[in-house]
Amino acid sequence: MNGTLTSSYSNGWAVLGWPRWNLGRTPVFDWLFIVLGGIPLFLPFLFFMGESGLSKSAPVYWYFWMNAVISAPHVYSTYCRLGRKIGEGKVTGWMGFPCYALCVGLLALASVKGFFLQAMTGVNVWQSVHYVRQVYGVSRLYGRGEFADARVRRLSYYAFHLSMPLFVLGRWHTLYTVWGGRPSTTIIPVHFSATVMTTCWVAGCVAVVAGIVSEVLRYQRSMNGYDPTLAVILGVFYTIHAFGFLSVKYYQRGFFAVTIFHAIQYLGLVWTLERHQALGWIHQALSSIPNAVSFPLFWGIIYVLGHAFETYLLPSSNRLWPMLATVALAAVSAHHYAVDTVMWRRQAGL
Repeated sequence: MNGTLTSSYSNGWAVLGWPRWNLGRTPVFDWLFIVLGGIPLFLPFLFFMGESGLSKSAPVYWYFWMNAVISAPHVYSTYCRLGRKIGEGKVTGWMGFPCYALCVGLLALASVKGFFLQAMTGVNVWQSVHYVRQVYGVSRLYGRGEFADARVRRLSYYAFHLSMPLFVLGRWHTLYTVWGGRPSTTIIPVHFSATVMTTCWVAGCVAVVAGIVSEVLRYQRSMNGYDPTLAVILGVFYTIHAFGFLSVKYYQRGFFAVTIFHAIQYLGLVWTLERHQALGWIHQALSSIPNAVSFPLFWGIIYVLGHAFETYLLPSSNRLWPMLATVALAAVSAHHYAVDTVMWRRQAGL
């Protein structure tokens, strides 16, 4: 899976004066696990299970295993990249354990004061922002060299960011509808007025137009053949978040789809950028193995380490304070979001 999609050109494009299509710049691994976030692998299964199948806890508690095997490893994979960036001096060491300790302290204080649910609501909303911003980051990564034109770059920015309020607030609003206004153990749903949601929808429609125009300009100005990777990333961005954040009828399937997509895309990104950098003994063991084998091994190692942390280490902390394990685990997610706002910036480099 290290190969690339073969490029195929037609002389007809040149005769008509249209740019040729170039599909050979993005490796197959990147297409499947980063651009598409594993969608071809898991979406058929989600539709097969249906809403009722995914919501059951017996004989298989699907939500638990989705979180344990897919979502949790993507969070813990953060530390592969964070360690390298701190070592390179691109990210301050304060973003490591000191930042995590601060997250634990703030959530512990909120719990003691009776505001843990409110604090976790903030973390969950931050999660939504984290989800949508990630795909924009992927677009920027694969668009290196494609955004020399300031107009295209600006339109691409609007194509993502003008739709973000719709997805972030829309998810919150959808939870209110699905849960009948009742809070869960980690989030308080909010009902937004028709005016707010209409404004968000209008901005989202403008975003789609901006995205279409940006791709038309890229197509017209392509010198070495038009690469549709960025168009696919943008289309997947709209589709997966509309399905996952705005769908009431398919709430369960949408939630699973967007969560799995985000996690697999993140894991694929970390693996692609870190496998030849600073994975230490893991790098030595896995760097020469094809992605089809080494990526699952990398994923599996992170799962085992994360599972051991959550199953054996964290519960023992409850001897100090009955809520400590819960707070410490929630702080891992909060730390993950905080770290990502820094270590994926352009200043930190690849």
